[in-house]
Amino acid sequence: MPPKLRWFLGLVVLLAGCHSQTNTSIPPESAAATYTVSGSVKWAGSHPLHTGDTVATVISLCLPNPPGVSETLVLIRRGPEGISKRLIQISSTGRLSDPTQDVALRDGDELLFQPPTGDFPQAPNIP
Repeated sequence: MPPKLRWFLGLVVLLAGCHSQTNTSIPPESAAATYTVSGSVKWAGSHPLHTGDTVATVISLCLPNPPGVSETLVLIRRGPEGISKRLIQISSTGRLSDPTQDVALRDGDELLFQPPTGDFPQAPNIP
């Protein structure tokens, strides 16, 4: 085998080995994906979005103790079709009143918890 061909094949094998060692468990576009939580919760702020995160996941993290009264969560979602707002009811036991509202979170979602007192925080200015 000519030396140049041997060198080329060695390089191909080396690159193939390096490629097989790359971390493919997290797609590059999801590495910076986040969602934001605000309102009457202790876990407010921007958080990394993980595969499988849903509205129920956020409720369990933000309301570890049942609130004792019903609450409303506003899911604000931006998409190619514009901005949508979805009201989600949380029971006094801290669970979704309607399990069909346990939707998967997307990058950029905002979850706004309404205080149990009925005083709703000022909605953020959405351009």
